Amino acid sequence: MVDNAAAVTRQLKANAELLHCEGAQVHAANALAFIATQPAAYDIIFLDPPFRKGFADDCIQAIIDQGLLKSRAWLYLEMGRDEPLPNTPSEWRLHREKNAGQICYRLYAIGL
Repeated sequence: MVDNAAAVTRQLKANAELLHCEGAQVHAANALAFIATQPAAYDIIFLDPPFRKGFADDCIQAIIDQGLLKSRAWLYLEMGRDEPLPNTPSEWRLHREKNAGQICYRLYAIGL
């Protein structure tokens, strides 16, 4: 888990401890800077950038550039309901999309 707000990372650590998630890792960092340092690809990425700031496109492009999704992976994206769809590669298939209030949840299947 990555967030650049100290209060958020403290709460994430407390929640992980409360839930006995020994494998959980919480990083206090800028997400784009963090993405650039990752050496290995993931099976699933949960992406919840600040709404209405255009960060979804930036984060997705950084994930692609860094090769952070395995060949058969998932990407969960949460963003504002009124925000335009981010640019995604043609091989990403929108598997599911739901709205709840002002939030839109999207689940992309990559190579599946």
